[in-house]
Amino acid sequence: MRGLRAGMVLLAGLVLQASFVAQFDLFGARGDVLLLVPIAAGITAGPERGALAGFVAGLTLDLLVQTPFGLTALSYCLVGYCVGAFQSGVLRASRLLPVTAALAGAALGTAFWALAATVVGEQGLLGADLLRVVVVVAVLDALLVMPALRVARWVEGAPDRPMLGMAR
Repeated sequence: MRGLRAGMVLLAGLVLQASFVAQFDLFGARGDVLLLVPIAAGITAGPERGALAGFVAGLTLDLLVQTPFGLTALSYCLVGYCVGAFQSGVLRASRLLPVTAALAGAALGTAFWALAATVVGEQGLLGADLLRVVVVVAVLDALLVMPALRVARWVEGAPDRPMLGMAR
């Protein structure tokens, strides 16, 4: 059942990313809704599940974009693991922890993707525009992380209860 739910969420995120989010340009950058999949999975289920969700979400997105295949999977996998490890290492949770984790994870994922793409030969990704893109993606994902966590708890089959000090 978890696999079916995860597939539905992944498909919905992919459609949302490709059809809706791609149409909006904010300060010359577009949001990355699919990056919320590994972030929410890492926060909800830990680093291993976050890495797995990131790898699958990234590979799925790699099928649609014209970048080196596997690059998005690598960066999303790293984000899912790092966010999950960060969350599991926190002893005292607060309401801002998921937002902070999403902000940092989205910034890390976007910057790592640009750096790795440059290493494999993509041109023009490292520059003044990168900071603007990182900030836009990080802020948008931080704003959307709370609904994403609710969906991630549904995928995991966990009861819809406060997590990490979050109240409804």
